[in-house]
Amino acid sequence: MKRRLIGVIIILLGILLLGGVVYVIFFDGFSFYDFLGRWRKQPASVTNTVIPVENTVQVVKEPKKIVVTENPVEKTGEKEVVITKEPGDDYAGKYDLLRMAASFSERFGSYSNQSNFSNVTDLKIFMSQRMKNWADTFVAGEQKKGIDNSLYYGIVTKAVTQEIMDLDDYTGEASVLVRTIRREAASSTSNVSRSFDQDIIINFTKEMGAWKVDSANWQAK
Repeated sequence: MKRRLIGVIIILLGILLLGGVVYVIFFDGFSFYDFLGRWRKQPASVTNTVIPVENTVQVVKEPKKIVVTENPVEKTGEKEVVITKEPGDDYAGKYDLLRMAASFSERFGSYSNQSNFSNVTDLKIFMSQRMKNWADTFVAGEQKKGIDNSLYYGIVTKAVTQEIMDLDDYTGEASVLVRTIRREAASSTSNVSRSFDQDIIINFTKEMGAWKVDSANWQAK
């Protein structure tokens, strides 16, 4: 009798225990995986570090102007020549023309009756073919006239300023105005009889890609 009672009690307790487990699992929201997760080691928290990026500022420098000066001519009181390059200008080409025009005008305009027209013939290397033909004709004509060189006469020319009047690199034509001061001397080179200002226009043309003097025209004194 006692054994039956004990058996019944055990069965009832088993039924109650099983019922409690079923209730917890299905009605109380119990999760076996959540239960196990409590025993797992939680991963260390990761802190995101934001590194600020400085704004990049691009500095654009403006193109500088190139200024070239020449020394002032002695005893003329003229100011120095200033050539300014603007962005996009063909600076090297313009400067070469100005220098060539100044040099040519000084040598072309410096003459003596004892130099046998070297002021013309020595410059043929800088002349176009058309001006070379003119130079040959001019020198031959003057030599035929006969020159009295028993009494010295000479004139020295100095370029003061140069100015580009026209420049067309596409057609290969250019003109430069050169202002000069000229000094005449008689009997001897040191005996300067007079000084005067005179302009000359040097016209250029391109031959085989190089600038050549095509004509040189003295203006009124």
